[in-house]
Amino acid sequence: MRTYFDSGYACDIQSLSPDPLSAAPTAMHANRLDRFITSGKEHNGCIFRLECKVRTKPQREYRSSAVPAKKGTGRAFCSDQSGIIKYSIDGEAKTCFESGAALK
Repeated sequence: MRTYFDSGYACDIQSLSPDPLSAAPTAMHANRLDRFITSGKEHNGCIFRLECKVRTKPQREYRSSAVPAKKGTGRAFCSDQSGIIKYSIDGEAKTCFESGAALK
């Protein structure tokens, strides 16, 4: 879903969190994910990340991942603007993006 057409996709997970000072969503705090996921800290055994390799205006690409907080304890999941969700059994985001298997 693209709500902020002038900005495009988000490049950091904090921009998808609620605004701590206001209830109204904005491009800086779109209020799409809760604070636990966007904190950058462990949530339910995973750390969630969102990044852009190259920043453009509007942003046309992104990469999102969920990796185990403790290395070697589970799979990593990742996706990008293609909408395909992939995973890697080694728990590494880099492997997931480069050679991960698509979820079926």
